[in-house]
Amino acid sequence: MSQIQSLKNQGLNHTIFKTDIESPHSNTSDLETVLNRLYHRENEIFKRIVIAIRINDDAQSTMLASELLRIRVLKRNICFALELLYNYNTRHSYLSI
Repeated sequence: MSQIQSLKNQGLNHTIFKTDIESPHSNTSDLETVLNRLYHRENEIFKRIVIAIRINDDAQSTMLASELLRIRVLKRNICFALELLYNYNTRHSYLSI
C-alpha cells in the first residue's frame, strides 16, 4: 500500500507517504514505528509549548502549536490506515483458511 519515508527538513522531522506498486502488502510494523515516534515527538513539542507560554514567547508557542496540530492529524491518519490494514489482513486470513 504505502512506504514510509522520514525526512529531516530544517531540523523538523516530517513523514511522507510514497506509493510503492511493487509491494502491495504493506508492513504494519513500519506504520506502528512511525506512530510511536510521533507520540514521542508530540510530547516533546507539548513540553516546549509550555515553556514558550511561561516565558511569553507568542511566536514560538504559535509555531509549536501549528506543528503539534500537524502531528495530531498525521497520527489520526496513521491510526485510520492501521485500522484498515488490520481489517484487511483479518478478512483475508479468514478467507485463506
